[in-house]
Amino acid sequence: MIIAFLFVSVSCSQGLPESFSVCFYNAYLLFDSSDDGWEYDGFRKGDGYTEEAYHERIRALAIFLAKYAESDVIVLAEVESDEVLLDLIEAGLDMRGYRFYGLARGPGPLSLGFISKRKPSSVNIHSTDGARPFLELSFDAFTILAIHARSRLEDDSADVRFNQFSHFASLLEEADGTAVAIGDFNADPRYGEEGMMMYPSAGWRDVPINVTDDPGRIQNRVYYSPLIDSGGDGTYYYQDEWYFYDNILLRKESFDSEGWEYSSAGIVRPRDAEDAIGRPDAYDASTGNGFSDHFPVQVSFMRRSGNIQI
Repeated sequence: MIIAFLFVSVSCSQGLPESFSVCFYNAYLLFDSSDDGWEYDGFRKGDGYTEEAYHERIRALAIFLAKYAESDVIVLAEVESDEVLLDLIEAGLDMRGYRFYGLARGPGPLSLGFISKRKPSSVNIHSTDGARPFLELSFDAFTILAIHARSRLEDDSADVRFNQFSHFASLLEEADGTAVAIGDFNADPRYGEEGMMMYPSAGWRDVPINVTDDPGRIQNRVYYSPLIDSGGDGTYYYQDEWYFYDNILLRKESFDSEGWEYSSAGIVRPRDAEDAIGRPDAYDASTGNGFSDHFPVQVSFMRRSGNIQI
């Protein structure tokens, strides 16, 4: 089920922007202040995750997003409810221009949501059996497809992930105008799997999502990752290894000198979000410190020509 909300304190003209940016952040077990029975250990009131602790976490996250990850649209993974999104806005992000929000509610306690400075022309969710739903935000001549893929560690994960990536890639191919795929794919294409791998490589034609670090190699179902091209460490650290689980994928329309063109992308790595040796510092419910076990990623576009409005 998709829940799309409008939060407007004043009427305003959206105008015609010269740039447009999108941020994705796996916000790490961002439960709200109510106990609904499905919270994870450590995130119940009896564990110390009280209403006060929750609102302090929201306040810190709102400051973090406003300071480091401010974009026209921020997509957040692992959000429990629409209450979380509204609380973030009311914690000060409304003063930064965020008025619109919505939640793609999944089958479990944690879902995919967004907050935005600009009103989407449409908000839709898409799903495949056994997988978390993914989110489609449409603006005039611009589409955002956001995903938090099923974990590869779960039983029957391979088939579920292959089907989810197939559906996701089909929507990405069909999207109008400039399109960006962004999210936590729970896969690093450099290591390859049945649903996602680097191009060119053996068997790439049978994989739904192929990734290249060269924009000149973009073609049908082969997408450019500016993050991998940048040569950075990764966005997620697990068992002494960095992974590009959070990624940004672009089609050829981002480089055709018309409409919305790719400008820049990167991993958001402020010291506030790192531990002592530079890894993502996950929120610790027992202390109230930290943010997430993932770093945010961000991509920006510039308006080159044509009558485009967002």
